[in-house]
Amino acid sequence: MFKHLLTLCTGNICRSPFAEACLRQQLETAGRDVRVESAGIGALVGHPADEITRRLAADQGLSLEEHRAVQVTEDHVRRADLILVMEPVHRQYLLELSPSARGKVFLL
Repeated sequence: MFKHLLTLCTGNICRSPFAEACLRQQLETAGRDVRVESAGIGALVGHPADEITRRLAADQGLSLEEHRAVQVTEDHVRRADLILVMEPVHRQYLLELSPSARGKVFLL
C-alpha cells in the first residue's frame, strides 16, 4: 500500500492542489496514514491557489488558503509511491524527468 501520494498538474494553482486537498480529506476520513502533496510541471512557484479553485474547495469544506505552488522535482518523484496526473503530457514530462516514475504514474 502507498504511503506518499503526489498530484500533479501544470501550474500547481488549480487542479493538483484541489485534488491534493480532496484526497487528503478522503484518506484521513478512511483512517489512512498517507502523505499527500501536489506540484506542477511549470509551477507558478510561490503563488497561492487560484481564487475560483479556493472558492470551489471551500464549498467542499476544504481550505487551500495555505497552498503555495511548487515545481516538481526528481525528489518528489522518488518519494512518491503513487503519482496522479491531470493530463497525458504530465505523465510524459515525469517519465523524461525521472525514469523512476515508470509504473507509479496514473491519469486521474
